[in-house]
Amino acid sequence: MAEVLTSPTAGTSLQMRNVTRSFRRSKGDVVHAVDDFSLSIVDQEFVCLVGPSGCGKSTLLQMLAGLQPVNSGSIVLNGVPIDGPSPERGLVFQRDSVFPWMRVIDNAAYGLAARKIDKASRMKIAREYLQLVGLSHVEHSWPRELSGGMLKRVAVATVFANSPKVLLLDEPFGALDYVTRLQLQGVLLNLWSKTRPIVVFVTHDVDESLLLADRIVVMKSGRLVDDRRVSLARPRTVESLAMPEAVAHKEALLAHLGLQELLDEREVRA
Repeated sequence: MAEVLTSPTAGTSLQMRNVTRSFRRSKGDVVHAVDDFSLSIVDQEFVCLVGPSGCGKSTLLQMLAGLQPVNSGSIVLNGVPIDGPSPERGLVFQRDSVFPWMRVIDNAAYGLAARKIDKASRMKIAREYLQLVGLSHVEHSWPRELSGGMLKRVAVATVFANSPKVLLLDEPFGALDYVTRLQLQGVLLNLWSKTRPIVVFVTHDVDESLLLADRIVVMKSGRLVDDRRVSLARPRTVESLAMPEAVAHKEALLAHLGLQELLDEREVRA
């Protein structure tokens, strides 16, 4: 186990400088999905990216993954510009991202197989990560036989098994019920604490960002409008959200999202 759970990310640095990504609509008008965005993320940081729908979060994540090009500016990982997908950057989508025609163990080993890791080694690594996410008992099952929460565990195990330097997650737990979401947050943090890749995690959920992040970056209209460091001690629980620091962060984040006024109105009416 020890050889798998060593950090592949020592000294990792992710730099975004004046990044812009624009789209032209069918009517001819131009939309700046990401507009002059700059951010530096250092080794082992867990960053949550929050903001209203349509603010550019997912577009930025896809550029970090190399799935969309940068119109201007630069995205650089360890001094090398990102110009396409790479196993150095693992991506977990909101929708199910497991292959339905592969058994669980083969899904978990997929990235390793793509890198031409020999079968014995990749099966060993895949089993270790399935054990860490609590799925050893279903390694020979088909995805159709698993619940939504279990499918997310497979996706998380798959991306960690490939030892990425950067892990990108696009609202991966958004469709799950509250209890399953908390469980999966714990699974994710447990794996991250062992291997420590840089994490960029997109979420609409302010509480989720406070439970997970070292830093919370807020986007509006494609721009960075706030960058907040969260110093709450780990491990965090739901009770941590009642601490004064968490409450202050939450109020500021809700204000950015335009929700604080709604909550204040509810309190007045109550």
